[in-house]
Amino acid sequence: TGLIRTFIMTMFKTAYRGAACVMFQNSTNMKLALDSGMIKGDYQLIPGSGVDLTRYPIQPSPDGGDGKTGETVVFNYIGRVLHDKGVDDYIEAAKRIKKNYPDTEFNMLGFIEPTESHYEKELVELGEQGIVNYRGSQKDVKPWIARAHAIIHPSTYGEGMSNVLLENAASGRFLITTDNPGCQETVVDGKSG
Repeated sequence: TGLIRTFIMTMFKTAYRGAACVMFQNSTNMKLALDSGMIKGDYQLIPGSGVDLTRYPIQPSPDGGDGKTGETVVFNYIGRVLHDKGVDDYIEAAKRIKKNYPDTEFNMLGFIEPTESHYEKELVELGEQGIVNYRGSQKDVKPWIARAHAIIHPSTYGEGMSNVLLENAASGRFLITTDNPGCQETVVDGKSG
């Protein structure tokens, strides 16, 4: 992996050489580029690529905002079905929570990567057990966001900036995520998330 990392860093350094300004979506990537000498000119930290608020407006609470007990609490995972995206952590959390709180629903929406085809059988079994409902790849996730209480985005590696988290936050949904680059920037401690 050291050789691959060196090759990738050299490619970035070459690509950045002629740039008038290099923009970063998170401070971790910016610091890495600066510390490794990739950037010689102007650079800027931007707050992600943004979300169209007309496409992702605030949604009413799925339980009508009345907080009735006995209401099914719905969690979504939206993303590629890939180990590095934290799918195993999502599945484990669903198993543990469903055991103690049966009035919960865990949905998984996204494309199963060809290299991760072992998830196909596992997700069928989890669906049959009522633990995780695999909903496949969806062209429009907005209806799924609207009926959920929270998004769980357990990415185990850095993102540029997680659009899934931004879209759910714009829709007024709780964010449950990791403290990894591209995820941590979407949550302000004590104010959001």
